[in-house]
Amino acid sequence: MIQPEEMRKISITGPKSQLSTIVDSLHDLGILHIDDYSKEDGELDIGDPQDNTEEVSQLLIRLRSIRSQMPAVDSPERDDTGLDVETQLEELQFSLNEIHEDLEEVQEEKELKESQLKKLRVLQRLELDPEDVEDYRRLDTYIGTVSNFSFKEALPEGRYELYQDSHLIGLFVDSDVDISDALRESGFDPIDLSNVYDIEGSIANEIGRLQDQVWNLKEQEDELEDELNDLAQDWRGYLDFKERELMETLQKAEIPLQFATTKTAFSAEGWIPADMYDTVVQELEAATDDRVHIEELESNEHEAPVKHDNPAGIDHFESLLKLYGTPSYREVDPTFLLITFPLLFGFMLGDVGYGLGGLILFYFMYTKMPEAKGLWFSLMYASFVAIIFGLLYGGETFGFHFFGEGNDLHTWTGMEIWAQIPTVFDRPNEFGAVMAISLIVGIVHVNFGILVGAYNEYIRHGLLEAIFAKISWLVIQAGIAVWYVPGNVLGIEGPWGPVGGVVSLLGVVMLFKGEGVEGVVEIPSLLSNILSYLRMLGVSIAVVALAKLVNDIATPLFQSGSLAMIGLGATIIIVGHFINTFIKIMEAGLQGIRLHYVEFFTKFFHGGGEYYRPFGTHHIKKS
Repeated sequence: MIQPEEMRKISITGPKSQLSTIVDSLHDLGILHIDDYSKEDGELDIGDPQDNTEEVSQLLIRLRSIRSQMPAVDSPERDDTGLDVETQLEELQFSLNEIHEDLEEVQEEKELKESQLKKLRVLQRLELDPEDVEDYRRLDTYIGTVSNFSFKEALPEGRYELYQDSHLIGLFVDSDVDISDALRESGFDPIDLSNVYDIEGSIANEIGRLQDQVWNLKEQEDELEDELNDLAQDWRGYLDFKERELMETLQKAEIPLQFATTKTAFSAEGWIPADMYDTVVQELEAATDDRVHIEELESNEHEAPVKHDNPAGIDHFESLLKLYGTPSYREVDPTFLLITFPLLFGFMLGDVGYGLGGLILFYFMYTKMPEAKGLWFSLMYASFVAIIFGLLYGGETFGFHFFGEGNDLHTWTGMEIWAQIPTVFDRPNEFGAVMAISLIVGIVHVNFGILVGAYNEYIRHGLLEAIFAKISWLVIQAGIAVWYVPGNVLGIEGPWGPVGGVVSLLGVVMLFKGEGVEGVVEIPSLLSNILSYLRMLGVSIAVVALAKLVNDIATPLFQSGSLAMIGLGATIIIVGHFINTFIKIMEAGLQGIRLHYVEFFTKFFHGGGEYYRPFGTHHIKKS
């Protein structure tokens, strides 16, 4: 858990006649992280892909194209058609083409009818029939909407006809009269009424006929979409299965490109978990009748891939680490250190209502995006901690307090039991203490990061480097503590100033020895890192203030006695706290993770590693 899982580098060498067997065996094992071979690494050639690579690639492209033409539905994976995949894909494409062609034809016709219907309703509002418009063909015709009616001043008396319904107008003017400028100043927006002049009968009858046609076309459209859904329900599971199968086949076909080869032999190098070495040797030797040679190689550990080794629960925080970077192989895996994120989040949010809101929100997101399970579970943990802190803060729920003397629940119900439950920490009245706690958390968190950094330096470069590069920061702070605390806090007289100065100067010299001028220049940043934890105070104040603001606006409305005002108050409470839930969760989350990424991780995290991505069946993801 403290460090990534131990890895070993191995080489596998054998005759080309065993290449296919080795590829299949490695794929089934799913534990070898293969290093790409490059011509620059030696004089051997790069392996060739298998002969079926192009054919499989084309089938995979066709399959994904066909699946993209289907709606997304839940359908279990299956392989029970009895036909080869190419024939089945051809039949599916033929069926899809038929449905899509019919659907496109119906939708185009429906859109045309709806357009005609919309135009006829414009004429109906103006009490015009298409024949009336046709009679005005010798005149300039303007049908559309206006924002104002200033254009009327430009109309020549006796030389126009105007039909109007609110801001919709139908204007017919003698062709030798130009009123385009006046209409433009009135914000005229024309409506295209083409394709509606050739109807027979009244406009009301035509509208009724078009409505019937639109309804019939909508029914046909629904039937075709149901047919498409049924097809997807029947075949998406098959396509998903075949996609995985083809991806595995393609992966096997292309993997020789990462091997070194000669005319008669091949060689592959890669990394496996150390405790799997014997298993790999036994499996590969058994599969090839001892025709391959497997050897453990001496290696540069900095090149080893990183495989997290975290227990259940802690592993969910790996998603937050991946947002920041990949640790190197020889440093502390900081995943377990991220358990402090829920604590900071909970301390800042500290409200039962907002915590429950976060719990529901992140569980909902987990059901919709299960591939990001780690992230949502991390945030659910944080929301649960926010509920715990809300209970400690006097049962703080959406800004109301339910425990302790004078709590809101006791005021509303008169029940003494709520007043007897103690308030562990009265946050709204103890912001001075919140500030002190924030600074203490900053000092502890930052210095713990320095200690982790010292351990990283020790395992990478030795004890002296750990002392000079990291412990020196603690010596500098110890000197400052010696200068200030005994005399100013404890009231103990003594030469604390000079002693503290000497200790701090020693720390500076050590730091210069360990990190050079760059380290000395960074000394002021230590103070800014610690003060940055006052963000916890800022978020806490904002949570309390915004919740109180919503409650203060709504409370007088509840006390008015009017049902309308009570309804308005309830609306303000619901909407206000709903918005606050999102705002405060986002703010506590962003500030909490920022304190880890910027103030904490920078004290020890080197990064630059490569994640362990083994070749094999168990690591192929559905696209």
